Amino acid sequence: MLTKINLLPQEYRRKEMTPMGIFLPLISGFAVIVALGFFWGWLHFAALTSTRSERDALQAMYASKQPTLSYLASLRREESVYQQRADTISEIAASRTLWTRKLDELCDVIADDDGGERYLIRLDEMSVKEPKRTAGRSRGKKGVPEGEIVLLKGYCFNDEDPLQRFNNFHEALKQSRFYLGDFLRISKPEGQVERPDEDLRPSKAWTVKMELVMRGKQPGKKHKRSRASASAAKKGRSG
Repeated sequence: MLTKINLLPQEYRRKEMTPMGIFLPLISGFAVIVALGFFWGWLHFAALTSTRSERDALQAMYASKQPTLSYLASLRREESVYQQRADTISEIAASRTLWTRKLDELCDVIADDDGGERYLIRLDEMSVKEPKRTAGRSRGKKGVPEGEIVLLKGYCFNDEDPLQRFNNFHEALKQSRFYLGDFLRISKPEGQVERPDEDLRPSKAWTVKMELVMRGKQPGKKHKRSRASASAAKKGRSG
């Protein structure tokens, strides 16, 4: 067996080739890495382009709807202003008495005399006074503040027993829509027998001098009638 020795210096020697068993796997691994890099770059920039396109479309849609949104916001501000005005009007209305309604209810009581068999009333005067302005304002039942004072003056006619007829009217008034829910108390049936006009028939009458104290109303709180008042109102409508 012969042994071959290369005596040339190292710089003059021919370079040895990398063995194919090592070179091919290295080349294959590098190619795979480069391919994966290209694939990731394609996916990344494709998704980025799609996202930018979608963003631009949404921004364009938002810009096109901006005038409508501004108009809607102005409508909501205007609605809020009108709602505040409506609430203020409702509070003012809740703190006032509808005197046209009260007069209608009083007339219903006076007219409901059963043809004069229960009572025969002629009112000469109805006046309303401001509530008493005392320290802390007077309080009625259950701490309810007192409101206006209604004064009724007139006559209850009957030749035989005018006081009894006046008592009937007093009781009917306390059970009517006019009184229930809106008043705290009513004065006792007091007065005297008079003959306001000898030519009238009946000529004898009991003087009507009644004082009714209303419930005080406070702005911002709705005034509710009692159940008895609602029942009386329903009866009046059905009758």
